[in-house]
Amino acid sequence: MNAETERTHQAVDVAFITVNYNTRALLEALVTFFRHSTLPFSWSLTVVDNASSDGSLEFMDSCPDVATIRNAENIGYGRAMNRGVAATRSRYVCALNTDVILNVEALTALWRFLEDNGTAGMCTPVVRYNDGRMQLFFFNFSLLLYYGEFLGKLYAKLMKLRIACSRQPVRINGITGALLFLRRSYIDDNTLFDEDFFFYFEDTDLACRWEKKGYASYALPRYSIIHLGGQSGKGRNNSLYYRGKYLFLRKHYGEGHAQRIKALDYWKITRKVIVYRLLSLICPTGQVRRKLASYRDYRQELTSTCRPEWQ
Repeated sequence: MNAETERTHQAVDVAFITVNYNTRALLEALVTFFRHSTLPFSWSLTVVDNASSDGSLEFMDSCPDVATIRNAENIGYGRAMNRGVAATRSRYVCALNTDVILNVEALTALWRFLEDNGTAGMCTPVVRYNDGRMQLFFFNFSLLLYYGEFLGKLYAKLMKLRIACSRQPVRINGITGALLFLRRSYIDDNTLFDEDFFFYFEDTDLACRWEKKGYASYALPRYSIIHLGGQSGKGRNNSLYYRGKYLFLRKHYGEGHAQRIKALDYWKITRKVIVYRLLSLICPTGQVRRKLASYRDYRQELTSTCRPEWQ
């Protein structure tokens, strides 16, 4: 199905939807997984492509069993995912990245959990790195964590420990966007994500909105998947990241908090620039120089795209 308006007419139990932008190899692996897996529920797979140029579309032409929505340009993650949600019919929606390694046991457990828990809105398995370490796949919406980096790290460690030690589903504030297994009836007008977010923080915004509505989110500690892209922040578009972060803060906590946290971010990065500048004078190794250049670029992105009003 190649037309942008093509719909998956057949209703299924779970609609798996992914957004692709120049990740052909990952997309091929994802399609292969579904083709060779036996799941205890009916399902469909929809790929929303954001104008890829790496041969992804040519590959999708060879996949008549996969619904494809082609966008003429990169419209961002949230808008693209919303198009996939609107083009499918199902009881549940699984929004997932192309860079996940899935397994039948985890997907089956997620489906059964929502089947057995009618008030749960969203669930996830434990999300791990390729080496088995647990990723930070959950949210907490306390403003203290945005103001205090130490508090955020402490919360993350304690929450990871709680999940690792639990054998029962753990209630969490929200789930990051690598894989969201959720109840379609909780989605308003087939619009899952706020389309003001182009990329970054659309999943944070969704989790915060659903938490305010009382839609419970859970992690299933006994099951896990691998998220390849979560291993590194390399290649992150700092402009989009900061725009998403401060947009989220303005929407949920107000302009005042957004400006204050923006100022804190600026000075934290400035401190790192100063530290690595001094280190480059004492020990001018290639690693130190790269770090210095990275933090300088990081600060430049912050000041040029999200300039604090006090500057």
